Amino acid sequence: MTSTLVARVFAITLFASAAIPVPCAADLPAKVWDRIEIDGHQIGYASTQVTQGSCELRTEEEIHLHFRLGGQLQELRLRTLWVEAEDGRPLRLLRSVRGGVAPLQIEAHVEQRQWVMKITEHGATRHRDRPLPDDVLFPRAMAQRARAVHRSGAIVGNEFDLQKLAFESVSLTAMTTANGASDIDRRWLRTVTSDSRPTDSLVFWHESSQRFIRPMKIAGQTARRTPCPDACNRFDGEAVDVLDGLLRRAPYRIPRDFLGDTLRFALEPRSGIALLIPETDEQDVAVRGARSIVTVCADCGDEPEPDAETLHRYLQPNAWVQSEHPRIVRMARGARAGRGDIAVRMRSLVRAVQEHMDGEIEMAAYADAVTAAESRSGDCTEFAVLLAALARAHGIPTRVVAGMAYSARFTGRKHVFSPHAWVQAWTGERWQSFDAGLGQFDSGHIVLAIGDGQPDDYAGVLSMLSDLDVVDAGRIASEKP
Repeated sequence: MTSTLVARVFAITLFASAAIPVPCAADLPAKVWDRIEIDGHQIGYASTQVTQGSCELRTEEEIHLHFRLGGQLQELRLRTLWVEAEDGRPLRLLRSVRGGVAPLQIEAHVEQRQWVMKITEHGATRHRDRPLPDDVLFPRAMAQRARAVHRSGAIVGNEFDLQKLAFESVSLTAMTTANGASDIDRRWLRTVTSDSRPTDSLVFWHESSQRFIRPMKIAGQTARRTPCPDACNRFDGEAVDVLDGLLRRAPYRIPRDFLGDTLRFALEPRSGIALLIPETDEQDVAVRGARSIVTVCADCGDEPEPDAETLHRYLQPNAWVQSEHPRIVRMARGARAGRGDIAVRMRSLVRAVQEHMDGEIEMAAYADAVTAAESRSGDCTEFAVLLAALARAHGIPTRVVAGMAYSARFTGRKHVFSPHAWVQAWTGERWQSFDAGLGQFDSGHIVLAIGDGQPDDYAGVLSMLSDLDVVDAGRIASEKP
């Protein structure tokens, strides 16, 4: 479900551009504070402090988040420490998260042109190295470049994303405003290129503290960070339930027996911009203006047959679906999924996941398949990545789809569509859905994104949900006698 609320969602990124000197004796800003809000309701605060020692600049940021998620109180503390040389070269980084279901720590340093990382989560440690680009910058060097660019121009380089643990191409372009006015002090258009798909967002330059301020995404909703005139390390009022902004109320109560028939939904974006909703073998989509008419049943769609390259992709392990990990391989063998009909084998794997995942429902994490197997707890995303990993270990191409489902299983809210993730397996003839989280697929499932288990796919769905309404729903009469 809303699993993107862990450290990975709150990933603090490292901006990059050509290295420039950062004077060892430079004036450093005082400790500054931010208030973090969603729709005017405070959900947290942050502090940023820059210190100097032995011609090294240390930027330390602490974020304290306090909110509810489906009624569960969540308190998260995130600390990020950047250490850079006086010429702007990155030296070390420490990232730690406390609270939630999975305390996390990431340590990284430069070693022989490599970015060497140690990631500790759930008491287990893994190591990962990445080539270090020539143009990586940490916060203070980026501040120097922003001052040099001033009111016009762009910064181009690479960014290290602590969610993906990878470098990505990024550009920051200063934006001018009428009469010199702007949000905070100056707005910048930030463009990130990932897998040839550029995404744009706004960041803000705060002149007095000499830093960029980026809005945060929490459960698909934008949380603004606003500088405080003084220390604002406190909370006002009751903790806000951020899940409320993601639940889409059904226009009518849908009887349980209707979910086995063909259902048709009308989805309408609040922004007025038509949604890009995928068609699958179980979902037909017709666009009428900004409205999308989605028809769902066991065989409503007509998706093109995947090519060999696509099927190969959905057989491969990745950082979230670790189908070759010994823990997953052992569990897959024990599931006794056998051979033959893929649908029958997948139902065996669904039962294995359901029997294994007997822990608490935890909505404040996006765990990978191995972590899900070890903790035995989570929500729909943990069920989905674990099922996908077991299937791929059996040689079954699987993809993880995300969208919404008419179910109260993980949220406890009735008569609403909740964010949801499940699995589709290639049977040799079509993509067929299997849902370990809810037990079975039905016509109350609406796919909004297709992916391979990466948390970014799910985070994008949460953003879509905050922009749409289910304005109509109906049952299509069966043609069977």
